[in-house]
Amino acid sequence: VFSYRFPYDLIPEGKRIVLYGAGQVGEDFCKLLRMTGYCQVVAWVDKSASLYRNQNLQVEDFDEIGRRSYDYVLIAVYQEKMAEEIRNELIVFGVNPNKIVWGKPKLM
Repeated sequence: VFSYRFPYDLIPEGKRIVLYGAGQVGEDFCKLLRMTGYCQVVAWVDKSASLYRNQNLQVEDFDEIGRRSYDYVLIAVYQEKMAEEIRNELIVFGVNPNKIVWGKPKLM
């Protein structure tokens, strides 16, 4: 059962994405992408990755972004303020701002 709909309008089909965020939104997006194959998740990252790994989720550390080749980084969080903070962190980390995507998650 999914709570959140993947933002198909923001990411074209077949792209390689880094999914940032392992909360409910990120978990739903990751499951949907694995089921549908709409995009390839090259990394699923979160600053609290170890916490999520303890819950048996395959979440990697934030700095894994620098080791991957991707088309977009999709910020999978619900709150706009948090998404903006993550966006700024990604830019400081060296991610091209044009590759960072966020949209208010929509309920199914």
